Amino acid sequence: MTPRELTVYEQVQPPTVTRLMKALEHADLVTRRIHPTDRRQLILELTPAGNELLGAATKVTDHWLTTHLADLTDDERATLTTAIPIINKIVNASCLVRQEQHVPRETALRTGALIDLVNGDAGHAAIPPGSGE
Repeated sequence: MTPRELTVYEQVQPPTVTRLMKALEHADLVTRRIHPTDRRQLILELTPAGNELLGAATKVTDHWLTTHLADLTDDERATLTTAIPIINKIVNASCLVRQEQHVPRETALRTGALIDLVNGDAGHAAIPPGSGE
């Protein structure tokens, strides 16, 4: 991902991404390399430590969400299930905008993965009916 793509994806100003890149690079979480076809651009890549931290953060987020979903009643879970198509519509619209701005789709779809977790899809543990009562 380029710094510009990150700016678009995170919807922040370029100086914010510059500070973030420096801090992440200093922490050995990302590296910068020259773009293979446009030497004026940089590519940001996660280091092994960055990948490990991202994986751990994802597990914590998924665990938090799963724990809180388990506390819901059947009616509350049904309401969320009904809302998922609407949320997906919003996420998909956001993905299309980000694709037009050349942000990789897999980056933009993280929110969709959390929605799948609500619905018990994508390899996450389903929230069984009645478990929130």
